[in-house]
Amino acid sequence: MDDKEKFNCLFCYCPLYMMGEECGGNFKYTEHGIKDCSQCSLPHIKDVGYDHIRGKMKTVINMVKDKHLKNKK
Repeated sequence: MDDKEKFNCLFCYCPLYMMGEECGGNFKYTEHGIKDCSQCSLPHIKDVGYDHIRGKMKTVINMVKDKHLKNKK
């Protein structure tokens, strides 16, 4: 990011990566189907990224819980 005053490095690794297309960020998939978030600055925008991620964490928690319960059956 050009404006270092608006940069937040709290999320070095985006906790929304696992959401795929529902994360809300600027990403693309490589030719091998890997999610490439290198052009996404959403988690790093001060006062915006944290709120965005925090707002989606309940969905992430439910995704993990559902997968865990499914694997237990």
